[in-house]
Amino acid sequence: AARDPRSADQRSPEREVLDALRRQPDTGFAVHDAPSQIERLLAEQAALRNTLNHRPRDPRPALRQAELALASAHQDLYWSNHRLEAAEKRLAELGPLSQLRRQRRHEKTSVLDQIGRCTDDIQRAETNIAGCQRDLDELRGEVNQRQEWDAEHGWPESRLRSVDTELAELGHHGLH
Repeated sequence: AARDPRSADQRSPEREVLDALRRQPDTGFAVHDAPSQIERLLAEQAALRNTLNHRPRDPRPALRQAELALASAHQDLYWSNHRLEAAEKRLAELGPLSQLRRQRRHEKTSVLDQIGRCTDDIQRAETNIAGCQRDLDELRGEVNQRQEWDAEHGWPESRLRSVDTELAELGHHGLH
């Protein structure tokens, strides 16, 4: 194949194709062509981060803690009732003749004190259950508010992930 003598490139056509295939492609050309795209995404990213900084807190961790606290309060009530039943059973076993001997009188006094403590524990557990239930009801309302807020604001967290992905694909390695 004859080459044009005016061409400075004296390679054969096959050699030109092979050399072209060996070159690394310019993967950044789209970035250079579209700086306004990156600027637009960075502005959107900043706006989304600002919006997310002002959204209601996520109440789900606190909700889980409140559920655990309520379960614990119910367990405390269960065991307080169990101890009360055992003390009442012991008192019944002592019977009416327990007052005749000093040791039995002392034992009866001890059991009566235990019944009093158990009754106080039951009242505290019931009060605690009521408080935990109020907290739980309030937090459930906050879960709904957070979901409504996210829907009202166009699910900004999801959009931010998309913007971050687009910026990464365009080769922008700023702060994420």
